[in-house]
Amino acid sequence: MASTETHPRPPKGICLEKIANGSYLDMAAHPDGSNHVFLANIHGKVWLTMVPEQGSGEEMLTTDESNPFLDITDIVYVESELGLLSIAFHPKFAQNGRFFASYNCDNVKWSGCYGRCSCNTDVNCDPSKLSPRNGAKPCQYHSVVSEFTANGSSLSDPSLVMRANPTEVRRIFTMGLAYTTFHGGQILFGPDGYLYLTTGDNEARTDPYNFAQNKKSLLGKILRFDIDQIPISKETSKFQPWGNYSIPSDNPYY
Repeated sequence: MASTETHPRPPKGICLEKIANGSYLDMAAHPDGSNHVFLANIHGKVWLTMVPEQGSGEEMLTTDESNPFLDITDIVYVESELGLLSIAFHPKFAQNGRFFASYNCDNVKWSGCYGRCSCNTDVNCDPSKLSPRNGAKPCQYHSVVSEFTANGSSLSDPSLVMRANPTEVRRIFTMGLAYTTFHGGQILFGPDGYLYLTTGDNEARTDPYNFAQNKKSLLGKILRFDIDQIPISKETSKFQPWGNYSIPSDNPYY
């Protein structure tokens, strides 16, 4: 029997409208559903601005770059593919003020930049046998996901805060990079409330250690974090170095 259900016709085309100038690397919609957006650049700054309404007569959004919402340029390392890569806001940001940033750091320049090297014995990789890249040692640079907050101001509604606290609230994830390229770094919240991080295979040429194919490696993966139920260090001490994270047994590609 043929279906009698009717479907709307697809659009004949897509119209692109320029709304901003500037070298922004990431954009995140404000969770409050308004036309406010957050813009981030690779150097470690995030701005809160507003997209003009259609038909308002305003052609471009305006950003006061002298007054960023967040400035973490002192901890972000910038070089080629390294820097502040992505931002994501908790679905309940208007109530809890929580948001997250994915960025790279240099353990030579910042003592707070540390973590397990992605080239390790679990994946049959020896960091001492890797050649330096552009003068940087293997795992000198790290991929980091940190939590920040817009709370702590005199405003009771975090969604109205124009400047967040640049001090890291909590380190969600960190991993030393074997190489300096193709490491991913996008973070997004899914409809399930989990935070997702995409990682690349970290090698621009051949991926000689097959990081992406190796189930024990966190490179070349999509990682899922329950940022609302993070166990304390005492609870994780009995686990392996990567904690209690693994590929779910019901994953059809496992």
